[in-house]
Amino acid sequence: MWLALTRPHDGRSRRGGAPSSSRRMHMCRRRACTREPAVAYPLVVIHLVARRVRPDHRDRVVEWLQSVDGPRRSEALESLATEGVDHETAMLIDTADGPVLIYAMQTDNRNRSLSVADASDRPTDAEHRAVIRAADDGPADARILLDLYVNAP
Repeated sequence: MWLALTRPHDGRSRRGGAPSSSRRMHMCRRRACTREPAVAYPLVVIHLVARRVRPDHRDRVVEWLQSVDGPRRSEALESLATEGVDHETAMLIDTADGPVLIYAMQTDNRNRSLSVADASDRPTDAEHRAVIRAADDGPADARILLDLYVNAP
């Protein structure tokens, strides 16, 4: 489950898609609105995913993510810059049904970022793909309970 949270009046759909016309459009209280943005500011999109982790891979995922945030941080930051990602964060939640990895990525173009990451031959990116894909046990049962945003001043 991917959720793209965008600032309102950004000219894109709630899931980060392209504008539907040359006039900016957004969803305003669940209905289409063509109101122009009150303030011009850069698009900020946060993509959030919740995936179950195979219990036998839990420790490997923790070890890997700690190494990316530790001794391999400079490599990871280079990869993020190449992918056009401004911020990336992950947390692991241990549940009665097994571990769940919550992953957030801030970028203005998720598809481009994922495409660049998948095509990367950097050792860090290759190992990241291998660890995360081996540990992936499908989407977590999750639903959005709150999705609030306020117009920029």
